[in-house]
Amino acid sequence: MDKVLEFIGANEFWRAGFRGANVSIGIIDTGIDDTHPDLFEKIIAEKDFTGLGNNDAFGHGTCMAGLCAGSGNASLGRFSGVAPEANICSAKALNEKGFGDISAIKEAVEWLVHLDVDVILMSFGISGPCDGRDKLSKLCDKASSAGPLIVVPAALGASIGSPDASRSVLTVGASSLDDEVAWFSARGPTLDGRLKPDIVAPGCEVTSCRARGTYIRQAVGDYYATTTGISTSAGIATGAAALIAGALKETNVSKPKKLSRILKRAIMESAVDIDPNCYRQGAGRLDLREISMLLDHWFQP
Repeated sequence: MDKVLEFIGANEFWRAGFRGANVSIGIIDTGIDDTHPDLFEKIIAEKDFTGLGNNDAFGHGTCMAGLCAGSGNASLGRFSGVAPEANICSAKALNEKGFGDISAIKEAVEWLVHLDVDVILMSFGISGPCDGRDKLSKLCDKASSAGPLIVVPAALGASIGSPDASRSVLTVGASSLDDEVAWFSARGPTLDGRLKPDIVAPGCEVTSCRARGTYIRQAVGDYYATTTGISTSAGIATGAAALIAGALKETNVSKPKKLSRILKRAIMESAVDIDPNCYRQGAGRLDLREISMLLDHWFQP
């Protein structure tokens, strides 16, 4: 993660004193290993919507939490998340194989909105062409109107699916540290012709937290593993949104009711071009440097 943090400009925020403090990230996934040294002090709320308990038997939720907000304690900071001082609210809506139903996801979203989290990561989706009028996409649109920015991956597959076709979410495709759009990142447009993904972010060969007792092929010691995938990009973008939200709160230049719209606009307008095709890269690759320099100018209430 140390290379990724510098690559996307997160270190600019860190040097300015913004590391995600007073920000809450909701993660709807397979649960989170709340014994992990990088995470156990950061989980301020957790709830199971599957009937299986809050533990993470799959490992995906723990990986996402590490990307967003892992403290890096077990690696002396080397593998910290993008917003290492942000708090986490874990909503387990997916089972030990990474699958879930819409009713559990709906309950999880409603719970996190009730908790007034700043950003929600939903790192899953349904492949196949979508116009954003399905139940899951509409659920995201409704939740975003209540305040939090929802971040989703541009689902694995050739086309934009659900909920990545939602109008309000930040849909994130994957790129490499060589600034190439990854082959596994879905391409737009949506079924009704809208631009998606919104941005791309690094998603190849990134090290994050590993859940206790899970087998991961690219394990790095007892507590970490290296991952590649569209979810990885969404997790990094979620951490970036948390950094911006923290800076906005500390500088008092944002009204909470506008937070989702402001965060999405900021991330998209500061992205850098890496591909001539907007349906592959969206607005471009995640880059926080412009936001860090122009924060006061861009976000007057």
